[in-house]
Amino acid sequence: MLLVTRPEPDASTTVERLGALGLSAVAAPLFTLRPLSAPLPDGSFDAVAITSANALRALQGRLQPYRHLPLFAVGDRTAALARAEGFNTVTSADGGMARLAPLIAAHAPRRVLYLAGRDRTGDLAALLGPGIDTVLVEVYDMEPVPALPVEAEAMLTQGAIQAVLLYSVRAVERFVALTSPSIRRAMQALCLSSTIAEVARNAHFAKTNVANASSETAMMGLALRVCGDQKAQ
Repeated sequence: MLLVTRPEPDASTTVERLGALGLSAVAAPLFTLRPLSAPLPDGSFDAVAITSANALRALQGRLQPYRHLPLFAVGDRTAALARAEGFNTVTSADGGMARLAPLIAAHAPRRVLYLAGRDRTGDLAALLGPGIDTVLVEVYDMEPVPALPVEAEAMLTQGAIQAVLLYSVRAVERFVALTSPSIRRAMQALCLSSTIAEVARNAHFAKTNVANASSETAMMGLALRVCGDQKAQ
């Protein structure tokens, strides 16, 4: 059994994807989305950048002034949601921010609207460089849950969880705050990036694994590999 710690609705989507691969999983979101009432800027922009689908969810009903702009999304799922929100020209980096920045820069925009969360990993403006005016607007925050769902808590206590999927440094920190070292020693950590894995290595997991790319597809592959290795033992 795998534990998926993403916020909803992504947690349930990941559980379904794992199920389609023959892997059993349970959702245990560690954070909930809280939209922020930040004013959106006026003026001319050449593109919109999104590093999480949560930015689009937080802004439902407020995106009309920007739908004519090309939108650059960090991954395929975020890109799909952008299209559903009415953006016609959408490009996916199919990976992390390190892939997104050169993709944006290649289109030579002068001014980019970057819609993001309050807590971020990486600095898109720095990656794009001083030649591009990157206007950051924080449109959502992720609030930590006070406790794990009862079903997930029971499975963890019983040692029924083989591995936990971790998508951010904050997720590792919150999971550590909600579990004991003895529980974590009985499972593996599946991490979206090496930065996340560095933090997880100090959290007493039986083993820490890193996806070969910062994408949901890579996490699916990692889950298959780890579960296959455990069955072979």
